[in-house]
Amino acid sequence: MMEMSVNFIKEFLFEKGDLHDCKIGEVVWRGRCLEISILDLNANFTGLSEYSGPQPGRIIFNGVQSVRVDVSGFDKNLRIYEVLFSVEDEIKIMEFLLSPAGKLTVHSAEICLD
Repeated sequence: MMEMSVNFIKEFLFEKGDLHDCKIGEVVWRGRCLEISILDLNANFTGLSEYSGPQPGRIIFNGVQSVRVDVSGFDKNLRIYEVLFSVEDEIKIMEFLLSPAGKLTVHSAEICLD
């Protein structure tokens, strides 16, 4: 597991197409740690020559300060539309915009990739 710098997070999201079309496999919350499992980090490129094959991964938020979930209903077709990232007062904010609708926002001290 590797803590990601702000620049690394921005580059990672850019290289992965802001995780467009990725499916969330599991969300696990333990104390101040939240883990989001992504079934295929390369899903944005499915069907294109850039697709390098499936790559599962986990985004791990340590020192979670707040989580906001705004989803009207869960179904098997729920996918990430886009991930937005920002930093405010040294707190890292990752906002998952979901398709067909919804949003998951996490404020944390640290973000790691596994």
